[in-house]
Amino acid sequence: MIKTKQVRVKRSWISVIPYVLLVFAVAYLIYSFTSRSDAYGLEIPVGFLGIAELTLPVWLLFLIVGLARPLMLMRDSCHYMSDHHLRSTTGMMSLRREQVNIPFEDILGVRVSQGILERIFNTGTILVWTAFADRPEVKMKGIFRPQHYADMLSARIDDALVNRGQMRKAKH
Repeated sequence: MIKTKQVRVKRSWISVIPYVLLVFAVAYLIYSFTSRSDAYGLEIPVGFLGIAELTLPVWLLFLIVGLARPLMLMRDSCHYMSDHHLRSTTGMMSLRREQVNIPFEDILGVRVSQGILERIFNTGTILVWTAFADRPEVKMKGIFRPQHYADMLSARIDDALVNRGQMRKAKH
């Protein structure tokens, strides 16, 4: 059996570009609406102090909080393809962490899903099915060149099935 190197598959920074653009667009709108005169500004009551206008600090706070989500998405999951298993870890930046190891022999299907923006940025989601679940066991989201990694995974599954068949023949 030929040893292949372990391949790490993780979310690409390109996949969070739409989120970042949306955050900047909303932050720009907030800043433009709050920096105008009192007639157009958003005013909020602040207890006994009267009326305070939302200005630059609120805009910067929104920008920082808005950019935290795409950065967390990039670091939240990691997937490895070894010689015999697909190992997937999700929730590394959340309260609930989930790790699954699937032997290639148990994988029944690999599917690539891409929306219009994902096709433009050449990113997508790789879905992996096993016989043990009615939904995809592993979802690799935001993968750059998803078809390349899906083909690589399918090739490793085929190799594992061929090796299993050869081992059965050798036993009989």
